[in-house]
Amino acid sequence: MIITELQSAIDGWLKELDNYSFEKLLVQPSPGSWSLGQLYVHLIDANNYFIKQIKVCLTTNENSAGEAKQEARSMFNNNEFPDELLPGPPSNARTTQPINKEYIINGLTQIREEIGRIGVLITYSKSTGKSKHFALGFFTPMEWLRFAEMHMRHHWRQKKRIDEFLRKTSI
Repeated sequence: MIITELQSAIDGWLKELDNYSFEKLLVQPSPGSWSLGQLYVHLIDANNYFIKQIKVCLTTNENSAGEAKQEARSMFNNNEFPDELLPGPPSNARTTQPINKEYIINGLTQIREEIGRIGVLITYSKSTGKSKHFALGFFTPMEWLRFAEMHMRHHWRQKKRIDEFLRKTSI
């Protein structure tokens, strides 16, 4: 079930956090690229946004006829993002460094718990509402959950690239 898959993805990110000092989380591979800390902050911010969209969908029947764009349908059919760098929303340029590791742990833990509560809401909801992704069209609550899980796997690739850089440095 997608709730369990998403919670497992969050658990994986939390477990990986043990492998880094806070100082290492702040290292950027190059100017303008994200550190692991910024990647974690992005995951927290993005998942909080996805949860907000799910809640919007669950409280309305608006946009029920809205469609996901072909790119989104392809991602859902393939159960993954394309293996390429993708442009995100402009807000990604403002992704900050975390204030400490506890911020990351607390943020992901809260998201994990909220995902569990949302699963119950979706099960009993009679709503047919959808909300709009900035680039991919309209999603149902379940599509938002699937998108969130795929998004976390997509960024695992980015994490591996940053890890490779960190292995080559003496930080």
